Amino acid sequence: MKLIRHSIYICLSGIGLFITFNRCAENTTPMKANRIVTLQNERLQLRYDLTGGALTTLILDEYGVNPYDWRIPSEKMPENNRKGAPFQGHFFCSGRWGAPTPDEIKAGIPHNGEFANGDWTYEEKSKQNGIMYAEATIEKWKIEREINLSIADPVCRIDETVTNLMPFARHYVIVQHATFGGRFLNNQCKVHTNAGAGFNQALIKQPDWQKYTYAFPRGIADTSGNIFDLTLSDTPQSYVSTHIVEDTTAWITIASPMHRLLVGYVWKQTDYPWVHIWHDTKNGTITAKGLEFGTTGLGDTFPMNKNLCFTFKNTPNLFIVDANEKIVRSYYLFALLIPETFQQVDQVIRTNDVIQIRIRTKEGETTNHI
Repeated sequence: MKLIRHSIYICLSGIGLFITFNRCAENTTPMKANRIVTLQNERLQLRYDLTGGALTTLILDEYGVNPYDWRIPSEKMPENNRKGAPFQGHFFCSGRWGAPTPDEIKAGIPHNGEFANGDWTYEEKSKQNGIMYAEATIEKWKIEREINLSIADPVCRIDETVTNLMPFARHYVIVQHATFGGRFLNNQCKVHTNAGAGFNQALIKQPDWQKYTYAFPRGIADTSGNIFDLTLSDTPQSYVSTHIVEDTTAWITIASPMHRLLVGYVWKQTDYPWVHIWHDTKNGTITAKGLEFGTTGLGDTFPMNKNLCFTFKNTPNLFIVDANEKIVRSYYLFALLIPETFQQVDQVIRTNDVIQIRIRTKEGETTNHI
């Protein structure tokens, strides 16, 4: 993979779990050192925990703020997950988004699937490239995750190949659960995306739920029709807002102007047509922010038969993986230093392995090429 070196020019004139979590203190999470793998280049460092396979650390340049500093203590994890990995950072939900059925729990399946709860292995190719492997021994899936970090720029491509190990076709769910916390997260953080039409997961069970649908950045909080701004992080109530992307390229970003750091994702819409923005608060203060993208729009709050037949504006809720079939899903992760006068992201464009991020500041527009 060839990635273009960094250049900037300026034109003056862009369901997780309904649980409350405590904010984690930065870099205080106990980890087994021999289970952490690190990829790094001149500007960016990424760390993955092989217990659960999550991305737990991103460090850009000399700015030591880790946006992925979020973790659920083991004692607060769902009971059927406590013997394995905690939910932390950016983790991979598979087979389901949320809780298994009661009978699946009896069979030993954890919340959000086996991959986020079990052990992974790692094969290093170079300081910027490696492959992570895991197998879901109960659910009979296998995953291979290839990580390709640019030699010099703060961008990384992730390709994940999932194999159905059963001799019959079955439906499948993937949600990339990128969760932000620690010192990075504050009520000035801003979220931007090209996702469009959506709904509040708290209202989806209403018989007339379709009258409460909306489009980013506008959200509807309740059946009274109270409006809130999805780009902001000062909303005192928790929510999960679910959206579809209709452009051929999908993207989402989170920025902390206070820390001059922006983190984002870009991917093919056909890989992940759904976007979920999870905003979690405690006593009116934000404690976690999830930028989740995946293949499903409904979580564990619905019975299996509704999950199977649900569509939203012609976007299906599940997809089928044939017997012994391999499916590949990819995305790019990037980080960017921003000025304190940052206002919003107007657009993210990917052409081959070149990413353009167009941001707006109080001074004008800036386009960054990574």
